[in-house]
Amino acid sequence: IKYPIYHLDCETFPSPLPRFYGERCYTQSCFEASLHIEREPSLCSKENDNYIFLATSLEDERLELVKFLVEHIKPDGTLMAQNVSFEMGRLYELANIFTDYKEKLLAIRDCGYDLLYILKNNAKIEKDLGFKESFCVNYYNNLQSGSYSIKKTLPLFTNMSYKDLEIKNGTEAYISYISYEDVSKEEKEVIRKNLKIYCSQDTYAMVEILRGLRKLVK
Repeated sequence: IKYPIYHLDCETFPSPLPRFYGERCYTQSCFEASLHIEREPSLCSKENDNYIFLATSLEDERLELVKFLVEHIKPDGTLMAQNVSFEMGRLYELANIFTDYKEKLLAIRDCGYDLLYILKNNAKIEKDLGFKESFCVNYYNNLQSGSYSIKKTLPLFTNMSYKDLEIKNGTEAYISYISYEDVSKEEKEVIRKNLKIYCSQDTYAMVEILRGLRKLVK
């Protein structure tokens, strides 16, 4: 892993019908992205190193999202996510729609690394490190109940939790987003605040999980 680590999480709306140019039925259309930048091991502030893009309307704001991504994420480090193939897929889709930014978006995508490679395992990485065969996962706690969901692993390393958040998962996030035009201006601002809290927790959770793993193996 090269530093800085760009912890990225995207919130998307899988619209049954295409909403914008270049989309298809059930395209995971991005409306929010949270980024925490960890410049050195454990050197990442929950507030000061967090950058968020959140669409202000149900109109097409994907170009603003693309500009946000290329401004804050550089191909000089590691792009990290949990199930990073999801974020890499969104970068690839955006690159093929906004071709002026294609080279930069694909360079970011090529730096992708999955938190699950560390928590669970990755056969190719272990082979490159000299292990002939992987027999078990790297980390497991019975409290996970067989799940490597970030909502299951985060409480194992910190007192952070999703149960007290107004928005607790991705489905609640996109349902909140598509209600923009059905609520008052004041209610919309509350929704936007809760969307930012939820998405930023997803990215800071990765910082905390890595910090907890470092302590375990020190």
